[in-house]
Amino acid sequence: MLVVGGTRGIGRGVALNLARQGASVTVVGRSASSADQELLKKEKQMYSQHFEYMSADLSTSKGVLDLATRLHMEYGQFDEVVMTVSQWPNPENPSTSDGHDRTIGIGVLSRFLLIRRLIETRLLTHGARVLSVYASTKSDVPAPALDVVKGILKQEITFTGTLLSFVDILGTSSLVHDAMIQSTAKKYKGSVTMIGIHPGLVVTELLRSSIFPKWLIPLAKLAMVPVSRSEREIGWIVTQILASDNVGFLSEDANQAKDVNSDLLFEHKAKDVHSFCYFNSLMEGRMADVRAYSETLQVWLEEEWFEPIYQRMKDGDGSTWD
Repeated sequence: MLVVGGTRGIGRGVALNLARQGASVTVVGRSASSADQELLKKEKQMYSQHFEYMSADLSTSKGVLDLATRLHMEYGQFDEVVMTVSQWPNPENPSTSDGHDRTIGIGVLSRFLLIRRLIETRLLTHGARVLSVYASTKSDVPAPALDVVKGILKQEITFTGTLLSFVDILGTSSLVHDAMIQSTAKKYKGSVTMIGIHPGLVVTELLRSSIFPKWLIPLAKLAMVPVSRSEREIGWIVTQILASDNVGFLSEDANQAKDVNSDLLFEHKAKDVHSFCYFNSLMEGRMADVRAYSETLQVWLEEEWFEPIYQRMKDGDGSTWD
């Protein structure tokens, strides 16, 4: 198992629950302390389990490529990957060194650059499941108009620190995340299954790098505790979804059903086994923003935004092990 963003927050909860289920886990994060490693060792269930920690900076395409190269050189294939690496909009540090908005560059772009690289270098087993934990939604934080979405992705519109800008960035990242899940799943259909899950309300350390005043953050955390889930609870939910047979029965057509609670969600169609699906924090099938299903948007994202970035990342490598 590979957990990207597993040294804190939801990712740490996922890694701990995977260890408790008997899995060997490779954890990727900005940093890993000896205390983090000891936490995993305490959950060890079998002698054959092993735990590895790798540090990586996923704020740049070079950092993503370096991680993929190290995984290729040092490890075998992975049959399940969990992506949780994220960043809230922060006016003090709005962009990555590559020029991308930090929320989108770290929380969305880096995930799909790494996923694409893992697939193309055969570091994922055939039929691998890739689960991406992201606060994507169709109603809570609506995405802005498509011209704003494209402007943000093309670095023509930047985060200004205002509430409207904050909402535009979050809405754009959610829409692009879900559209990229579908785009990636369709491109590699049959070899990988993409799963998106909205974790619901979870108190994590990400609040510290947001637009909220520093004095407000402890109060916000305290207020959220009674109505939120813990990192471990979300970690348990993620491990259940990864192992669930329902993932294999949730069809693409069902994702687009008007009634997400209908029996259609679990109708198996042998001739069209799905390649992507979405869940909420209750482990129920859900829909994304209706625009995420747009073939036109997905093609634009692939051809005009993602593919050029991916190719530049590869060209800057010079390796021959594709």
